[in-house]
Amino acid sequence: MQTELEYMVNSTKDKLTFSTLQIDFMLNNIGNTDPHLRDDIIYTLFARGFIENSFTNQQQKLIAQKFIQANNLFQDINQPQGDAIFLRSFSALLGNLILTKDTQEKFLTSKQQNLLFNWSIQYLTQEKDYRGFVQGKGWAHAIAHGSDFLAATLSHPNFKPQNLQEILQIIPNILASLTQPLVDDEEERLANAFAQGIKNNKIALINFVNLIKSVSEELKSNLNSQEQINYWRLSSWIKMLHTWLFLIPEQPIIQQTLIQEIKKYYHKMGYKL
Repeated sequence: MQTELEYMVNSTKDKLTFSTLQIDFMLNNIGNTDPHLRDDIIYTLFARGFIENSFTNQQQKLIAQKFIQANNLFQDINQPQGDAIFLRSFSALLGNLILTKDTQEKFLTSKQQNLLFNWSIQYLTQEKDYRGFVQGKGWAHAIAHGSDFLAATLSHPNFKPQNLQEILQIIPNILASLTQPLVDDEEERLANAFAQGIKNNKIALINFVNLIKSVSEELKSNLNSQEQINYWRLSSWIKMLHTWLFLIPEQPIIQQTLIQEIKKYYHKMGYKL
C-alpha cells in the first residue's frame, strides 16, 4: 500500500482519486514513526485530498467520522516524550484540514463541529510534549500543529466561544510549561491562531490587549529570578508580539499596545531607543 500511495504523491494527474482501503490505511498510519510515510506520503495525500477537492463528499464525512471515533488526538497525552506524540500531533493537522474544508463547504454535523472546536482548545491546553524535530522520526511539532487546528476553529463561522478565558489562557500555560526553548518557530504558528481569532471577531480586542499587557508584565518581572528558562519564555513571547505586529496591522489599539510592550522589552534589555 505504501508504494501505491507514494505513486499517487508523485502523480501528475490534475485530480487524485482515493479508495476506501487507501483512506483507511492513511488513517491507521497517520502517527507512524516512519517520517517518510507519515509526513511525505500520508499527510501530503490528506492535504491534497481536501485542498484539491479529491475526496468525495462521502469520503470527507467518512474521514471525519473515523477521526472522531479514533480520538487519537489525546492518545497517551499524559505521557509526554513517547512516540504517541506523532499520532496526536498529526491528528491535530488532520483536524485542521477537516475544519478548514468544512468552513469552505459544510459537511460536518453541528455536533461534530462543536466537538472538534472543543478538541482544538483542549489539545493545546493538555499537550506537554514540546519537541519540534525528532532525529530519525521527523516532525513532532505539537504546538505548531495544534495551533493550526486552533486557527481553523477560530476561523470557522460557526464557532462561538463559550469560555474565552480558556482560549486566552493557552498561551500563558504553554509558556509556563516550557523547560527548554522553542527552536522550530512554534511561536509564529501559535500567534497566527490568535490573529485569526481577532480577524474573525472570535476574540474581543479588549481581552486580547489585556492578555498582551498582563503576560508581558509577568514575564518581564520573572527575569529578576535570573533563571535561564525565564529568559527563554520571554524570548518566545517577544517573538509572538513581533508576529502579531505584522499579522494584525488593521487594529490600531493592538498595534499601539504591541509597540509599547516591545519597546519596554528592549528598554529592559538595555537597548537605547
